[in-house]
Amino acid sequence: MKGIFLTGDKGVGKSTIVKNLMQHFPGYGFLTSFDSSKSELILKIIGGQSFLIARRNSTGKMEPVKTGFDSVARKLEEFDPGEKLLIIDELGSLELCSKKFQEEVKNLLLKSRFFLCVIQKRENEFIKSLLKIEDTTLITVTKTNRNYLVNLLFEKIKGS
Repeated sequence: MKGIFLTGDKGVGKSTIVKNLMQHFPGYGFLTSFDSSKSELILKIIGGQSFLIARRNSTGKMEPVKTGFDSVARKLEEFDPGEKLLIIDELGSLELCSKKFQEEVKNLLLKSRFFLCVIQKRENEFIKSLLKIEDTTLITVTKTNRNYLVNLLFEKIKGS
């Protein structure tokens, strides 16, 4: 198997699963999180820089910061997959503003030995194109399965 996509409702525990697995496997890639005011979305390259990729507008909707995504895309070009686990948390609709970012993410997924990638439940053309990558599995995280998924994924990653 080449990789695993995790999806599920907001707040169900997708990122918590990723963080638990990161304690056991050396990885590279990136994580996204909100700032303390929840008004800005930050993309943090594992072991590297942070980039502003979205901010909340006056109506409360998140709007992408294209220059942030483009800057990240340039950094992703430098990644060397090696034997490490590629970790991406998470991808969704904001990424649609930057074709370069989309291309670099897809290239990374294809080059990696094994990946764990969190995707939003709402599909778009970018997400649909990623789900077409051969030899991958899509797992929907729920309140019912989230507790045993860490062990299941641990075994899958260890065996890859």
